[in-house]
Amino acid sequence: MLWSDTVNKSPKKIRPYVNLSAAYIGEKDLERAEKILFKTTDVFRDVIFSGNIYYLGAAVDIFINFASLYGLKGDLVRVAEFLNKAYEIYPDSAKVNYALGFFYMQLGDIEKAEDYFKKALNFSADPLIYARYSEIMEIKGRYDDALKYMSLAVELDPLNADTRNRLGILLKMSNRTEDAEIQWREAISIDKNFLPAYTNIGSLMYERGRLKEAYKLYMKAIEINAFYYEAYIGAGNALDDMGQNVLATEMYRSAISIDPQRIEGYVNLGIALEKAGKKEEAIKTYEEALKIEQDNKEVLQKIWRLKG
Repeated sequence: MLWSDTVNKSPKKIRPYVNLSAAYIGEKDLERAEKILFKTTDVFRDVIFSGNIYYLGAAVDIFINFASLYGLKGDLVRVAEFLNKAYEIYPDSAKVNYALGFFYMQLGDIEKAEDYFKKALNFSADPLIYARYSEIMEIKGRYDDALKYMSLAVELDPLNADTRNRLGILLKMSNRTEDAEIQWREAISIDKNFLPAYTNIGSLMYERGRLKEAYKLYMKAIEINAFYYEAYIGAGNALDDMGQNVLATEMYRSAISIDPQRIEGYVNLGIALEKAGKKEEAIKTYEEALKIEQDNKEVLQKIWRLKG
């Protein structure tokens, strides 16, 4: 049965309204979502603000759905308004504290984000909260804590490829490259199409000088997603180091075509063109890079050197 049918047949039950609004938000049908949310708050206003434990979870979800709706509209003032309403009626909710933590994290207010995530963890040992809290620790440069909390997230949700990938990154930052590789390979075993793990292992193989293995991993990522910028850069680097300069330039050109606003593709292409003896073409490529970052000293020095 559709949630809309449930709403029509059970007009006095709040949860179908909540679920229907969430469904519309998921479909990016913001007009319908807003309409059903306002109808819900109108019909159930008394119970939403009654403090009745039976309705508390649904009431919180209504305000969080409002926040999600206005987040998609880019109205941050109203996002804050509805998240704070959710907090007012249920300050001990892990879901509400997590939502506020994520909101402030997006705003770059790391101290507030940390406070709310910490409160959320007091109410729920949720792997997603541990993962977000780990990100906060990483931003603050507390890498041991970041590793600790991401490890807890993986322990609680071992089949989450994204969390394993992030744990691998933190392990590599701690120079535990073998452990990092294990996590990335686990991520691939969980999700064969999980692109970041392929490029992360590829980078590891590249650093170890195992260029053919690195190239194969990058190409596997490209096979999965032909528009994956990082894989083209990695494949180009591996080919360039293997002496396959022409193929390397093709990879860099592909990366540039995918995202012409990122400087790395131009710089790497310029270096490859220099190696191929194509001085004028290399200069033009570096000049394209300067259109993205006008004061890039590395690129300026390359142009001055080539122009002699």
